[in-house]
Amino acid sequence: MQNVLSRRTILAGVTGSAALGLTAGCSGGGGSDATSGTIKFWDTVWGPTEYIAKGADLVGSYSSRSGSFSAAYQSVDWGNWYQTFSSALASGTGPAVSSGASTQPYQFYDQGQIAPSDDLYASFEADGTLDDYQDGAFDTLRYKDVLVAMPWAYDLRTFWYRPSLLEKAGADVPTDWDELRQAGLKLKSIGVSGFGVAPTPAAQNYKQFTAMCVNNGSPVIDEEGNVNCLSDGFVEATEFCLSLAVDGIIRPDMVGYTSANLYSEIGNGSVGITAANAGANSSVPAQVRSDFAMMSPLTGPGGSRNFSGSVQSIQMYLNTPSQAESEAFLAWYLDANKVYWQEQLTLLVPVRKSVLESIKDTTPTTYKAGTEYGPNAQPEFGRKFTTATARYDASPALTEWAQRIVQGDGTARELCERLQQALEQIQQDS
Repeated sequence: MQNVLSRRTILAGVTGSAALGLTAGCSGGGGSDATSGTIKFWDTVWGPTEYIAKGADLVGSYSSRSGSFSAAYQSVDWGNWYQTFSSALASGTGPAVSSGASTQPYQFYDQGQIAPSDDLYASFEADGTLDDYQDGAFDTLRYKDVLVAMPWAYDLRTFWYRPSLLEKAGADVPTDWDELRQAGLKLKSIGVSGFGVAPTPAAQNYKQFTAMCVNNGSPVIDEEGNVNCLSDGFVEATEFCLSLAVDGIIRPDMVGYTSANLYSEIGNGSVGITAANAGANSSVPAQVRSDFAMMSPLTGPGGSRNFSGSVQSIQMYLNTPSQAESEAFLAWYLDANKVYWQEQLTLLVPVRKSVLESIKDTTPTTYKAGTEYGPNAQPEFGRKFTTATARYDASPALTEWAQRIVQGDGTARELCERLQQALEQIQQDS
């Protein structure tokens, strides 16, 4: 879900456009007190096509208590999300409220575009709504002593498999890396890929491999904010992923795969195991959904059961006809969006306890993700946002690292050294 088209150039120009954004944001109504108007809500894509249609209907049904404010929905494609938001904010035509990338509230707060959510948090604390949120859900959203957004979901990387294919290959459901390799080799012996990937921008990208690094206790950025790609755990995870490619468990033609390609192959029986979003069951062809199951978290070589995951947020902007009405809309939406899980339309996992519990029987895989993967979720770029964080995510370096793994191109040490140098340069330039 990254846009890599000239992202370094775009990000380098952010500081220059920020001043324009500040001026435009204020002229668009930041801090204003209009008595009527429309709250513009922009939403990145968190599920299949039906998700967008449901979002448009849901937001379109909103009416403020006074009846004087409505809301308008706009879907934003992941392929160019950063340019779409940054250009609109700079020109004063952006949203009043939006979802988006996990780095988004921090970077736009630094540009003077984000309205703090502290007052809304206080109201949730006062009326007891806060008790319905998972422990720690708000922790990473506090930045420079300000709550820059409200949490609504977890984006978790989880392991999936086709039970019928493992049975046909005589393979057990893996619980650790050695068993993952053995299952992969057995699947390969019946002409099935033992680990399906889609390492292209706006698809699974590098996340299927960074999930293995996190599972080995070595995220891309460590807790101190240092680039961590030459740590023993990161190199070991890269070496393991490379070995899957060398052994043919990951096929080299997957280097150009999109998510659609991957899910299609899962559907036609060409892929037996993959790592994907917690809601991936809604993306595979309908005829195989009953034969597509979620594994429990793997145990890494060092004993870690962590997997990559991040809190997804919804943020308010200063460019709004009424800040009070933005807050009212967001409070409504954070409750109303439970329909996405009730109708199985999102790849994400709910951050509210009541919503997770309500889908225990109807969507057991999402419940499993929330209860087994959620407590061990760790962001691959660390828990503290810095000015470099968004640049790491935007850089083509991670995509290149992932695609070279798929092609079996080089040694693990070489790939990690190249990635370390690229990310350290980003850190120095930030």
